[in-house]
Amino acid sequence: MSLPVCLDISSFHNLIVLQKVVATGVKQITILMWKVNKPLLWEHVLDEMYHAALNLSLRMAFEQEKDEEVSTSKIFHKLIVLH
Repeated sequence: MSLPVCLDISSFHNLIVLQKVVATGVKQITILMWKVNKPLLWEHVLDEMYHAALNLSLRMAFEQEKDEEVSTSKIFHKLIVLH
C-alpha cells in the first residue's frame, strides 16, 4: 500500500518499530529491522476511511441542497415571468 505524500509522518510514530542491529565479523554490518504494528495501522486506516466517507456524505448533501435551491429559484423565476 503506498501512502499519499500529504500524510503527516509524525502521526505514524507508533505504527513502525525500527531496530538497528550491528553484526560484527570480518566486517561490521548494520542491519535495519522493522515491524509494523498491524492492529494500530488498521485502526488508523479505518479512521481515515470513516472520515473520508463522512466528508463525501456531507459534500453530496451540500450539492443536492444547492441543486434544489437552483431548481426552486428557476421555478419561481418562471412563475414571475408568466404573471
